[in-house]
Amino acid sequence: MMTVTVRFYEELNDFLLPSNRKKDCQKILSHRTTVKDVIQSFGVPHTEVDLM
Repeated sequence: MMTVTVRFYEELNDFLLPSNRKKDCQKILSHRTTVKDVIQSFGVPHTEVDLM
């Protein structure tokens, strides 16, 4: 198992639940996955991300 921490900035916060906006968000992964899938698991379309 692995825990990843992500933070979305600026207008990407509009895609998040209010409880996840403007702060670090953690996701526990039980299997290998892509960064794209992690981003989308928060409700953020990967095509909206410009910088990681």
